[in-house]
Amino acid sequence: MRLYSHTGAVAIDAPEGHFEPDDDGGFDSLPDAVFDRLHRSAVKGRRQWEDEIERSERLHGAELARKRDPASVHDALSELAAVTKQLAALQLAQAQANGVTAPEAPAKAGPEGKPEPRAEAKVEPDFKADPKPDVKVEAKAPVKPRPGSAKDAPAA
Repeated sequence: MRLYSHTGAVAIDAPEGHFEPDDDGGFDSLPDAVFDRLHRSAVKGRRQWEDEIERSERLHGAELARKRDPASVHDALSELAAVTKQLAALQLAQAQANGVTAPEAPAKAGPEGKPEPRAEAKVEPDFKADPKPDVKVEAKAPVKPRPGSAKDAPAA
């Protein structure tokens, strides 16, 4: 298992030998005795070394905290917007260099550059329509009032 230093150690000199860190700062292939001794070491209650699992959890927690911070989300979105604007400007410049022009919007502006209001559809009633359609409606049988309803009550 790999061991990482919180203090930025560049080498380990132990009775078991001399050890150099890899490119990512982790010490690999330490003897178990050296690994255990260093992993347990702490100064004022703060551990000086961490293994791969502890390092992964710490980095993951820091990344989650950074992503939940509204200021960092705002900064990331601002950067994304700036990159999008730059990309659009580059695409426009490339299109103009190739002789392609952007399509123009239809000019439907009224006085003072304001758009003309939309014409509203007017629906007028058709008085020439047949007032008596060919549909026959049959009346249902009369409904008897329920006992105890207001119609059965004697007038006061």
